[in-house]
Amino acid sequence: MQIARGVILLVLSASGALAQATDISNGAYSGVFVRDCRSASVKQAGGTTPDMCEVGSDFSDTMQHQVWQNTLGGLSATALASSALARDGDHHSSAQTIVAADLGNLTIKLGAFTGTSYARVSAQSYALQSYSWDGSGSASRTLSGSLDFDIVSVVPFSSTSVSASAEVEGAVTVFSLASNSFNFDVSQARLGNFEAFAQNRADYRSEAQSSVHSVDGSPYQFNVSFSMEAGRTYFLQSWLGAYARFGGALDATHTFIVHLDDVQGLSASEALADPQVITSVPEPEGIWLWSAGLAMLGLLRRRYRSV
Repeated sequence: MQIARGVILLVLSASGALAQATDISNGAYSGVFVRDCRSASVKQAGGTTPDMCEVGSDFSDTMQHQVWQNTLGGLSATALASSALARDGDHHSSAQTIVAADLGNLTIKLGAFTGTSYARVSAQSYALQSYSWDGSGSASRTLSGSLDFDIVSVVPFSSTSVSASAEVEGAVTVFSLASNSFNFDVSQARLGNFEAFAQNRADYRSEAQSSVHSVDGSPYQFNVSFSMEAGRTYFLQSWLGAYARFGGALDATHTFIVHLDDVQGLSASEALADPQVITSVPEPEGIWLWSAGLAMLGLLRRRYRSV
């Protein structure tokens, strides 16, 4: 079940900047990317039938538009695609993450639209909040949550079938450290999995996890429990991804809510007065680097699905 998530740290930034670290206790990330799922021959012929994207293609061959925002030490992030390939009428593909100021509430909203028959529009978000415990109340706590949505079409993700149109999935994890913050490599800001940067620490401990995978359009609810130990800081991370393939249509009502039921004796880390907000649309020559990061995130998705 464990994947070497630290491998994601090997991806270099498109700018080639030297690694810079910043301490974070919370954070929010949202990103949207758009691909043209037609081969060169189909484009030349003026066709609109997708025959690429995962099927014998490379990310750098198909990527058309990318936008992401990572708020290090902050409580929200938003990404809105401006490409014509990423909208249906007035609806634009978007991702939004809200790390609530009150204890134990994380919300992620995603929408992936496409008005064409050949675009693949996808979105994903991460939310991170941490807590210190004064020892009062129960050492056992429970996370509850739900994924609510109204999807036009959802089928299991397939790397070989053009009939597979969309998939929505996510995960919630709890991990702990002996400190109340950890270093995030700023040069990797386009990668939103905060836990991957904490996982290589000697004091890292995985506490709990639960996955969400939508294949039928029904609302999904979950509960997961974990035990606390005085002197450690507990980090709650939630993640949601919506993937439209080969023109698959997803509406904008995917909402993933995670709630910590019992907050007695807990205090949440406060947002930084001046969080580091990094927003970028990578340069064309950096697309393969972003793509490598997405490929690694795919490994993480498979890890969550195996839970």
